[in-house]
Amino acid sequence: MKAKWTAEETEPLIQEVESREGTWNFLSHDYRDRNLREAQWHEVADILNMPRSEVAAKWNSLRCSFPAAFNRKAHTRSGQGAGRTPTMNPLFNSLKFLEPTLRVEANTTSNLINARRRRAQRDDDEYIQVVKRALETLTSATKSNAWDDLGNFVSSNGREWAQESSQLAKEYIST
Repeated sequence: MKAKWTAEETEPLIQEVESREGTWNFLSHDYRDRNLREAQWHEVADILNMPRSEVAAKWNSLRCSFPAAFNRKAHTRSGQGAGRTPTMNPLFNSLKFLEPTLRVEANTTSNLINARRRRAQRDDDEYIQVVKRALETLTSATKSNAWDDLGNFVSSNGREWAQESSQLAKEYIST
């Protein structure tokens, strides 16, 4: 990247990027089209008569520094003396078109919460299956003694669990 960009060189870059929403607004349809986005970046580089990589590197620097400057300005305390106001980059006002992209809330959830939900759902599903089998056993029994049917059901489940996991069978027996 160029050692130092002057404000006179940076301002046209900002204007060219702003006029091509596909270069900066990740919410736009143009931005999602990688080929169109790349073509727009080449247009900007050609207009500025600079290599695309240098133009993109400077833009990335500006784009990354804007949120910090925006947050500093947003968190200036009421009544704070003029001498204590954080100094703003002179290009800050030129980059204000980026502000809507800063307010997009990420729709994320914790993997831990999702794992707990999946485990709870799996446990619920297993419990439902056990109850269904119990009801099937009780209703399909030809014997008149429901206690015998329940005992057969319990022993049948114990045998199935012993086949799946000896540890599970031991826990089943001990309860």
